[in-house]
Amino acid sequence: MLREVGRGRGRLAARHRGVLWTVLAINLGLFGVELVSGVRAGSSALLGDSLDMLGDALIYAASLYVVGRSARAQARVATHKGLLMGAPAKGVVVDAFARVASAAPP
Repeated sequence: MLREVGRGRGRLAARHRGVLWTVLAINLGLFGVELVSGVRAGSSALLGDSLDMLGDALIYAASLYVVGRSARAQARVATHKGLLMGAPAKGVVVDAFARVASAAPP
């Protein structure tokens, strides 16, 4: 019975990894497209969204790393993911203030 539970967890972890790899690839692709588009257009909105995509990709990568690990490892990674999610927001706020100060369009 324990072997069946272990196999079930292994299959579930493998499915989770597959989904995480898929969304990681999608987010990294969208990050690249929006970053290039944002730089070319001088758009804070696109740059901000590209940073959001990068943050999401990093979160998915961290989740991928921790799939199947201990609850303690998962909790530690979850804490770091929360801190990581706040970092791009700070950059967007700094950019917005810089644009307001220089009267540049968003």
